[in-house]
Amino acid sequence: MALIECGDCKREISSLATSCPNCGAPVYGRGTTPLGAWTSSGKEAWGEVPNHSKVDKVAAAKEDALQARLTLILLIGGIAFLYFFREEWLQPLQKILMAFS
Repeated sequence: MALIECGDCKREISSLATSCPNCGAPVYGRGTTPLGAWTSSGKEAWGEVPNHSKVDKVAAAKEDALQARLTLILLIGGIAFLYFFREEWLQPLQKILMAFS
């Protein structure tokens, strides 16, 4: 067991430690993997790393674009329906308003 220097607080700590006991900063070895974080099976000791792939982001963006298009089509269709059938719903409304005036 060798002593190494903590990257944050600069105190000496064990090379087997996964975090500094003084400041709590993770201890990094080669690359960006904390020392002692890998087991013999090759997986991280504390669990799986979430996979945030670009495919998921692209699929979500396509779904959002489709939803926006459908909303726009429904809005335009509703306005067109009200415009073309305005006589059918305006006449009864005018009769009701005339009855109260």
